[in-house]
Amino acid sequence: MKSMQSIEGIYRNGRVELSETPKEVKEARVIVTFLEAESDAPAQDETDDETQPESFAEVAAHLIGSVKSGVGDLSTNKKHLEGFGRD
Repeated sequence: MKSMQSIEGIYRNGRVELSETPKEVKEARVIVTFLEAESDAPAQDETDDETQPESFAEVAAHLIGSVKSGVGDLSTNKKHLEGFGRD
């Protein structure tokens, strides 16, 4: 069985620009599949490789405190405190 590799790339100006060099391939037949462009996603060369990934807390920071239940914490409901501090 022949092996296959998948490598992401961008088709631009009549050429396919690969995001990485194929491993152990000097010459090969290829099949190019054109994917629908994602309007919100930047092209590979537009991203900053030096950018650190964001933590969940950083991504969700705008959600913190957005739900107003009127309850400051669970200690206002005595059911949640039953047996607390007992062995």
